[in-house]
Amino acid sequence: MLEENVLCPIRTLPGERNEWPVFLVQATFIRQGLVLTCQAHHQVMDLTGQAQVMMLHSKACRKVPFTHGELSIGNMSRRNITPMLDEVKRAGTRSSDETVT
Repeated sequence: MLEENVLCPIRTLPGERNEWPVFLVQATFIRQGLVLTCQAHHQVMDLTGQAQVMMLHSKACRKVPFTHGELSIGNMSRRNITPMLDEVKRAGTRSSDETVT
C-alpha cells in the first residue's frame, strides 16, 4: 500500500503537531500527469465544503464560467452569517449548542 506521506504534505490523522494548516494543496508530478492532493482542517470545512472548493478549483483550471448561483454564494457577505455571542445575549435567545453567561 502507498503511504500517505508520499503524496500528502501532512498526515491525515493528528499526530504530535501543534500547528495545523487551514488548507493545503500539493501537486505531485508523475509521468504524463500529476496527482493533486487537498487537505483542509475540519474546523474550517467539512468534506462537503472541501468537495465544493475542489469542484470550483477544477472549473477555474478548465476556464469553465461559474454559474450565477456559484458567484452569488461565493461573494456573499459573511458578516451576519453567525451572530456574535454579545448579539445573541442582547436578543435573549440561545441555541442548544451555545452557552451564554
